[in-house]
Amino acid sequence: MKAWVGTSGAAGRRVIYTATIYPAGATTITFVPGDTVKTNGGGIATAQLRLAAGSRPDSVAVAAVLRRPDGTPVPGTPVTFLVEFRP
Repeated sequence: MKAWVGTSGAAGRRVIYTATIYPAGATTITFVPGDTVKTNGGGIATAQLRLAAGSRPDSVAVAAVLRRPDGTPVPGTPVTFLVEFRP
């Protein structure tokens, strides 16, 4: 996720990631380093999705919500994307 203030990156903004696993089941995934990440000096926040336990899912829908310093969500979020797991 990239956060902007004017034409430059917004550092120190909180991004919260959530995941929905398809098909639902006994699979466990985790975000590394965690499900809440702060943007770096360039306004970028990253997290890896790691398969922790269980069978490999077909896909995982990830939503990323960017928060303002006062905790309110930034308009246009959540941003949702799909991660596919291939054999």
